[in-house]
Amino acid sequence: MVSFKSSGIKSDSNLLKRKIKKKPAGIVTPITFNDNDDGIIKTRFSASDQIKDNFRNLVLTNKGERLGRYDYGCDLRKMVTELNSFEEFEQEIMKNILNSTKRYMPMIDLDSFNSEYNDDTTSELKNIKITIIYNIPLLGLSNEKLDVTLYMV
Repeated sequence: MVSFKSSGIKSDSNLLKRKIKKKPAGIVTPITFNDNDDGIIKTRFSASDQIKDNFRNLVLTNKGERLGRYDYGCDLRKMVTELNSFEEFEQEIMKNILNSTKRYMPMIDLDSFNSEYNDDTTSELKNIKITIIYNIPLLGLSNEKLDVTLYMV
């Protein structure tokens, strides 16, 4: 006869009291050192936060800046310096972001795009603010927002 009283773990066991550590989804950029015992550098534990950080890096990277991936990026800063007409600029930005996102981050579904050109004559720094609304269907997230400001000197 088998007795089930001796099987399993007793409730006062230390195994049940151990804290379970979460696995990181990725590193925080720009890279910063960690102050606690979770590792040398700060990490993100949320997949949606990591995807947003990676998407921001994709949008702000110019082609040729990433080692090993010469065509990674959207070339937005390069395009700002060659701004002739704002309408053509918007179309080129949208095309570059769409193509790069399809290639390097296909889990992102782009929803809408908005840009504002700030031609303030009182300030020396003119800028273009780009707002991208996107969805991540695999995570069930919708209407995520990414704001990027590009300065022209």
